[in-house]
Amino acid sequence: MLSGKQIAEARKRKGLTQEALAAELGVSRQTIAKWEQEISTPSVTNAHRLIDILGLQEMENKSSAEDEGNARTICKKRLTKRLLIELWAVYVGIAFLCFFLLELWHCFLSLQYRLS
Repeated sequence: MLSGKQIAEARKRKGLTQEALAAELGVSRQTIAKWEQEISTPSVTNAHRLIDILGLQEMENKSSAEDEGNARTICKKRLTKRLLIELWAVYVGIAFLCFFLLELWHCFLSLQYRLS
């Protein structure tokens, strides 16, 4: 996705004012200012139009690759978190099983002691 800094720099490189860019996109100058200050972000349609108007096609390809990389990183983090939760559940299950077996053994020894 386009950052506000990228929008502002590309707009200035093209020699466009916020008003001129806003007129081309059919939005207000304040909307352009909000995008550049990252108070809000352009819609998908407006982002594509910005890319075309400002000549940022190479930026779009680069950001697609970055988005794919970010998606993989997020997926790995979720998988790691899920694995840790499952391992914790196994650990807790084993701990309860050990506790139960120790109590059972204790009861058995108590009963055996009473019978002898």
